[in-house]
Amino acid sequence: MPCWSPVSRTHRILLVEDHEQLAHDVAITLRGRGWVVDDARSAQDARILLDARTYALVVVDGALAGLTPPHAAL
Repeated sequence: MPCWSPVSRTHRILLVEDHEQLAHDVAITLRGRGWVVDDARSAQDARILLDARTYALVVVDGALAGLTPPHAAL
């Protein structure tokens, strides 16, 4: 399976995940592929980061507290 990688190291991903170990593992994998990863443990923290930066991709835990499924928008 081909691996999609960032065009440059300035591309950022916001990872929104409240389970610390899972967030850590995903962030390590993404960083190993050349991405700059910011992480948030809550929807509120994600909103603050989204106001401060532009992200190439936002990865959100679909069951995160504070979001309204199934089409939750930060």
